[in-house]
Amino acid sequence: LVGVDVLRDLRVGMNLVAVQGARGEVSGPARASLDAVLDGIGDHYAALSAGRRQPPHADLLARLDQALTRMGQTAFVPGGVTGLVGLRRNLFPDAPAFNPEPAA
Repeated sequence: LVGVDVLRDLRVGMNLVAVQGARGEVSGPARASLDAVLDGIGDHYAALSAGRRQPPHADLLARLDQALTRMGQTAFVPGGVTGLVGLRRNLFPDAPAFNPEPAA
């Protein structure tokens, strides 16, 4: 089971690289939502590092979904969308399918 966690964490890391790369290509609400995702993932891994072994908080799933919605409302940045989807799938494998928020 530890090997599975290592592979998941490796995939999360690769997806984080994609999201961080996309961050420089967007601005406004899309960038703010990517920052919120990055902050949430940082908090999750900081807790793990401190010995608090717990699943990611549901708030992080909401942040990921909001970032996916915002990225869909801006110029298409493939690495960012792919990275967000990868993060969502690896951190929340049992979550219901993504359902974009209605356009406001």
